[in-house]
Amino acid sequence: MAMYMQPAPSAAAHAGIRLGRLAGAAVAVSIAGLLALGVRPNRLLDLARGSALAAPAPSAAAAPTGR
Repeated sequence: MAMYMQPAPSAAAHAGIRLGRLAGAAVAVSIAGLLALGVRPNRLLDLARGSALAAPAPSAAAAPTGR
């Protein structure tokens, strides 16, 4: 409710905000990774499937007892 009771921000409220070089690089890498995984996720899925098949099966002794 408080969000609606405040005055509207001006058009230039965030005009002076700038990212530093490291933050800009982090945003660029994140966007590139998001686009790469969103458009062509097959490589990552194949890697995950291969590592799951290569992992040893859990033994009965290592299973939680539920206590």
